Amino acid sequence: MSMTAEPRRVAFPPNWPARIGLAALAIYAVYAAQILDITWARFLVGLDHGAKFLDRMFPPNVAADKLQLLTTGMLESLQIAILATVIGVLLSVPLGLAAARNLAPNRAAYLIARRVLEFHRAVPELVFALIFVIAFGLGPMAGVLAVAIHTLGALGKLFAEVVENIDMRPVEGITAGGASWTVAMRFG
Repeated sequence: MSMTAEPRRVAFPPNWPARIGLAALAIYAVYAAQILDITWARFLVGLDHGAKFLDRMFPPNVAADKLQLLTTGMLESLQIAILATVIGVLLSVPLGLAAARNLAPNRAAYLIARRVLEFHRAVPELVFALIFVIAFGLGPMAGVLAVAIHTLGALGKLFAEVVENIDMRPVEGITAGGASWTVAMRFG
């Protein structure tokens, strides 16, 4: 019985395309850091500024005028959130119904409603806020509209998914009795 030597297997064979790619990425990162003037000196200065910023935060200033400003800001933020959520919910219900495949009045309305909801979900609230700050100026109006539009996209998608899973027999019964689409949506 002759023993033949099996070829030696390497546990981690070299992956030259990955190595070349990582080397190219490292070279580009060094190049980009030079172009953007990213240096250790600037990094250390930034750390120093960050430490001073954190140092000014503690202990907190609890003077009466500062607490009044803080309370006013918190109340305004709460009002923005509530108003934006109410607006988003009110707008998302009809759009969510139109985006449900089983209840959409026609295919065009279904596709348009889906694309609108996707757009509103895909664009971050901050982008909408920046657009509305340019349009309406700095203030609560921009925040309300930005949060409302994002809420519209998120809740509209959820409403559409829930509506697509309903039992269609009551809706078909009301429609067979001659009801319009809006009546069928309300009572079905």
